[in-house]
Amino acid sequence: MDLLVKILIAFVLLSAVLYGVSCNLVRDTSDAERIADHFYSMIQANDFRSTIELYEPEFFVDNHIPPVNWVERQKNMHEKLGPMVEYKLMNWKEQGETQTGEPGTFYQLNYLVTYANDTTTETFIMKKEKDSNKIQILRRNVNPTRLYLEPAYE
Repeated sequence: MDLLVKILIAFVLLSAVLYGVSCNLVRDTSDAERIADHFYSMIQANDFRSTIELYEPEFFVDNHIPPVNWVERQKNMHEKLGPMVEYKLMNWKEQGETQTGEPGTFYQLNYLVTYANDTTTETFIMKKEKDSNKIQILRRNVNPTRLYLEPAYE
């Protein structure tokens, strides 16, 4: 009987630990989803300039594009796509420290986005710095299904 009680206690403790870990993952992913929601609300309002604040500052340096040019590029792309109708999260991945040792938590969120003139698959890569709650966009990839657009890796 003692063995059965010990097994039951171990099972309950293990379940509680696994539940706590899974809740933490869901919370973290929800935080990343809120960034994407905020981004899409800015896009719907044609407020491309404000989306800059959601990106990691090095994004513009690494891609050799001044924010002003990037905003203009966004406007042109979204003019071709037309107004956004809806967006839906299709799947996501989360990863801790990278193989290269870069600390933090990384998120990949994949969306299906319907615009008036096309449907796109859009992928966000985001990072939450270690010891911080701030999540920033490292990259957004837009793949239209019908329209030809210049590669929209951002």
